[in-house]
Amino acid sequence: MMIQTPDRILCPVFFLRFDHSIKDDACHERLDERVEKAVSGIVEMNPSPEEAERAVRMLLRDDSAEWQEVARWMLRAVERHSIPMISFLTKEAAGRLYQEYCDRYKRWERLPAQQKVYQELKKQAGR
Repeated sequence: MMIQTPDRILCPVFFLRFDHSIKDDACHERLDERVEKAVSGIVEMNPSPEEAERAVRMLLRDDSAEWQEVARWMLRAVERHSIPMISFLTKEAAGRLYQEYCDRYKRWERLPAQQKVYQELKKQAGR
């Protein structure tokens, strides 16, 4: 039996298929639903700080150069699902992620959902 870890739960949801135009395909809705379900499963597992950090990093990763423009926006939108896992992070891990997030997205570039992630990382880091 395979042990379910946060990264094993979350990883499969990122296999995206773009068969049609984004206007004709609700792939962004399916991705959002899958990520939300995966995160709920991870939170129910009561992950260790290390597991939570791996899962949060997976959601906040910066692979934008590798993705089509449409996927980039979808991935930015699902970053908000990292919020329930942030409380499992150590203060130090939250601080590292906070700094990386600040470096990647300047205040004026953040979407409202990203601003919430930023605020939660800042709070967990004690800043």
